[in-house]
Amino acid sequence: MSDAYNGSGDLEADAEFYSSMLASAFEGYAVISEPAIYDMNGTEAIQFTFDVSISDMEMRMTYFLFYIDSTLCYGTAGSLKDTYIDEEAEMNQLITSAITVNK
Repeated sequence: MSDAYNGSGDLEADAEFYSSMLASAFEGYAVISEPAIYDMNGTEAIQFTFDVSISDMEMRMTYFLFYIDSTLCYGTAGSLKDTYIDEEAEMNQLITSAITVNK
């Protein structure tokens, strides 16, 4: 039997689970944007952005959680914090486009 998290069916609860898991896994975890539900090209999704420290690197990442049929799926975008801030719109568009194409 797998210990993998398969989702609760509630995007807000799923975002809380992942945020908690990430906070315990990464040093310097800091939420930048609280989870927000939105329409991702016809698919209800939730996203949240956070900063983490990995070794001596400061990273910024966004998690996108959504369901296809009843399967919880996720996408991530991230890079060095300074680069991410400069290219945030492009990163979000890449994830949204990739998910739309592969549905």
